[in-house]
Amino acid sequence: MVRGEKPPFSITTSANEKLSRFLQDSGQSELRLHPMEKQERDQLCHLASLYSLKMNNDSSCGLSCPVLTKTRKNVIKQI
Repeated sequence: MVRGEKPPFSITTSANEKLSRFLQDSGQSELRLHPMEKQERDQLCHLASLYSLKMNNDSSCGLSCPVLTKTRKNVIKQI
């Protein structure tokens, strides 16, 4: 890879870790993430689609913060 060139998929590690924990936590239905630039939000939107998550943006803080919400398709039932 050429120096300064970003990898094709570059969601920050912290957002990736939070998403992973969110998907595994059956008690959590919503995940609010830090403000991010459009390219990163677009990548997150693609991941949300893959995991059947609903994605909205909360701009009440003056910045665009993604909010992911679980849907019926990704709720894991405990047996």
